[in-house]
Amino acid sequence: MIHEQISSNRLIHIFGHKNPDLDSYSSAYAYAQLLKQLKITAKAFKLGEENQETLFVLNKFNMKKLPFLNKLESKAQVILVDHNDFSQSAPNIENSKIFEIIDHHRLTTKIKETVRTTIEPIGSTATIIYTLYKKYKLLPDKNSARLLLAAILSDTLILKSPTSTLKDKKATKELADFLSIDYEQFGIEILTAGTNIEGLSIENILKSDRKRYVFGTQKGSIANLNTLNIDKVLKRKELFISALQKHMDARNDDFAILLISQILEKNCYLLVAEKNKLIHKSFSIPQGKQGILLPGVISRKKQVVPQIEQSLNKVLNYQ
Repeated sequence: MIHEQISSNRLIHIFGHKNPDLDSYSSAYAYAQLLKQLKITAKAFKLGEENQETLFVLNKFNMKKLPFLNKLESKAQVILVDHNDFSQSAPNIENSKIFEIIDHHRLTTKIKETVRTTIEPIGSTATIIYTLYKKYKLLPDKNSARLLLAAILSDTLILKSPTSTLKDKKATKELADFLSIDYEQFGIEILTAGTNIEGLSIENILKSDRKRYVFGTQKGSIANLNTLNIDKVLKRKELFISALQKHMDARNDDFAILLISQILEKNCYLLVAEKNKLIHKSFSIPQGKQGILLPGVISRKKQVVPQIEQSLNKVLNYQ
């Protein structure tokens, strides 16, 4: 168990990925609280500003924001949650002492040392954190429970995403019962807050949930935007495409994608800027167009990324 491996009183830094979503943010907070119950010196940090969903939950329960991790010293002791790709992590992460990784994404980082790793193909890292509380026979404090429940509801789109599992559903019910919360209503409130983009710049919308990916020789970013009104979002389509092109060029990337996910309809509209039309081929985007509706697609991790990988494997023949 983790508390048996950590004997030092030095601070353990716990954080999720850059541009933290609710799952990344909540998992860091709740796991730090768990380790504190185990008498381990731990503190949760964030690597970016809170998104709209996270701000809603923090304000609803009058919670303080996590501190920024401004600098990660060499040999700093860290635990990564909701990510394991160094490109999505803190600067200087490669020179830190990683004690543990807890994630629900595939393992992509090659770490020289043996690291305690928990990676499960489930809907939310928060579900894993909750099961760790149960493993240690501990109860989360109310704020940790609220954040964990909110994170599961957000990442699984109120358990409607194809990524959601029986574990996510069980954790949702138990946390909702513990908090005496109607989780469906709570989930709707969270997703509604997340779809409110009034007053936000195009760039702020894109970076609020944007992740970097490398597919063989191709590198770029995939941003996600949940919405309840896609027609309203698509009125700014040309502005989004222009911003994607600008972001791609600035980083010398091969592609930049925005997924506009329609939560209730369970489909998404994909917008793309790219250099060589490989994404166009992956999703059969008509010539001269920079977007396409993808019926039944709402998961970046489980549906969009695998399709890109499969297509590029055929085209580029990489491993």
